[in-house]
Amino acid sequence: MQRSLVGSEMCIRDRDKTEKREENIDNTTSENITVETLEDVPEQGVATSGNYGANMGNNITWNFDESTGTLTLSGNGEMYDLPDGEKAPWRKDFRQQVQHIIIKDGITSIGTKAFYALDKVVDIRIPNSVKIIKKGALQKCESIKELHLPNGLVGIGEDAFAFMNECTGFKIDNSEEASFHTINGVLFFGTTLLYYPQNKAGNSYSIPYGTQIVKSWSFTNPKYLTTVYIPETVVTVSYTHLRAHETTLHL
Repeated sequence: MQRSLVGSEMCIRDRDKTEKREENIDNTTSENITVETLEDVPEQGVATSGNYGANMGNNITWNFDESTGTLTLSGNGEMYDLPDGEKAPWRKDFRQQVQHIIIKDGITSIGTKAFYALDKVVDIRIPNSVKIIKKGALQKCESIKELHLPNGLVGIGEDAFAFMNECTGFKIDNSEEASFHTINGVLFFGTTLLYYPQNKAGNSYSIPYGTQIVKSWSFTNPKYLTTVYIPETVVTVSYTHLRAHETTLHL
């Protein structure tokens, strides 16, 4: 008899629990249910720093300050060289935000296409420790007006300064004529004319006497240039870009 009573009490308690759960379910409405959507999930931030040394090593690190638009690279040795089809991390994530580039002393090269197509950059600080500027390093940096290059450069890659549309001049302090040097804003290597600034003022230009070679890319896309005077000392010249822009040549 006692066992039967206990059993009945247990049945009653179980029924009460079931009814309570059903009541809770009935009282649940769309107003008190929170459904998490993709918009509610906090967006994962992109990296603002990392490695950029040779073979993506930690001999060089980079940091981007979003508040000032400044990209800074620090360390020693050579930068990473981008293979075809790969973009630098700052170009992937901050292309329209980078305005200033600072390369700290100790870095010895600017890697292949390191700053390619950063078209909002207005200035870049390159230390004298940099000896090599590689292929396409500053290509399509369209907003840099004057490019101050380091003393002691030993190599500049193909198209390193191509399509820098706003550049009015190159400058190297204490340069020697036997190596990379500038004359009135134009970049030379020994007796070879390398780059005439695309935004250089004036519609005519006389290549300095003693120049022997004019590279095919030397006069790429000049805004104002209509006439070029070539001295008798020039023995090799490519007319490709000059003809494309209908520039008159005087030999």
